[in-house]
Amino acid sequence: MIAAPLPPDGNLGNGYHVEHRSIKQVAQDENETLVWEVKGPQGKVVVRFGTPTSDVSGTQRFYRSAKGDVLLADRVSSSMGMGVDTWVLTLFHLAGGPPVQVESSDWGPDGVNERNGRIEVLVGDWAWPTFGKPKESLHFVGGWFAYDGDRLRPTTPWLARPLLFSFDAERGASSHEGFWYSARWLRPGKGRPYLGGDPRVGKETAPRVKGKLADVRPEGGGVRATLGSPLWIFGSDGPPEGVTGVTYVGEAGVLMPLGYIPANPKASWEGRRAELATYADFKILWLQTP
Repeated sequence: MIAAPLPPDGNLGNGYHVEHRSIKQVAQDENETLVWEVKGPQGKVVVRFGTPTSDVSGTQRFYRSAKGDVLLADRVSSSMGMGVDTWVLTLFHLAGGPPVQVESSDWGPDGVNERNGRIEVLVGDWAWPTFGKPKESLHFVGGWFAYDGDRLRPTTPWLARPLLFSFDAERGASSHEGFWYSARWLRPGKGRPYLGGDPRVGKETAPRVKGKLADVRPEGGGVRATLGSPLWIFGSDGPPEGVTGVTYVGEAGVLMPLGYIPANPKASWEGRRAELATYADFKILWLQTP
């Protein structure tokens, strides 16, 4: 069931409301960020998080599920040319706790569902895979993920659809009131599943490293961990010397969105059995289902 957006007045229901303010980041580029605060019936802040500022109009939408999950979909940029929109999707619960954030390209109002009182979101991206025909063509890829406390859980395999003339025309026709309706682009019969969620996956170039993740801790915009030897997962500055860099993390046979990190990596990943798969240009850390 597609979830309906809340009114744009910041009222989340049951006495909860959200406010935001703009502040300067402490960085060389001096970009601004929006700080969001969710306040409960007594005025106490229960959730706080930040998103980039945006000059895109009609940028923010809130959704709430029956069990108190909330999604803030915030369009932070729109490119020239194809007009690809970049969204930051922030999911949290009114009971509090750290939020989960992930980026999605060309997200639209049909990209949020409510199932059994919980929120599911479509995470999409444009990629240049090398499988099938035509080779090296631009594809829209996407998969559905459920909000599960402080983490996302994959609910469908990733699908890919090449940007042929027919799809390009359909994409243009699907724009409505400034939104792309991208979930319909991957409706049954239009997208194809692909291995692990990344169509570029080829042959592995080294034996898999297997074991349990240990010493999990956030660091440098990513996560440090140990799987026999040190790992650097999604670090913004690249892995330090002697530390293996991990490009993707997968769960339940499906790759998680690029750069996704659970709200509490240690609680979600510490002690999990895992396998590190090595390919020519990247590595995938496969986590077994807990």
